[in-house]
Amino acid sequence: MTDGDLPVKAQNMVKEWLETNYEALLEMWNTQIITKLEPLK
Repeated sequence: MTDGDLPVKAQNMVKEWLETNYEALLEMWNTQIITKLEPLK
């Protein structure tokens, strides 16, 4: 999600969450084993 109708502040939060969880997301993508990730604090 980098473009669209999401407000800029929310887009920045999504990008921050993605950067924080990048390794775990990549692992889930590669293994297809989905786990719950923590939200931003």
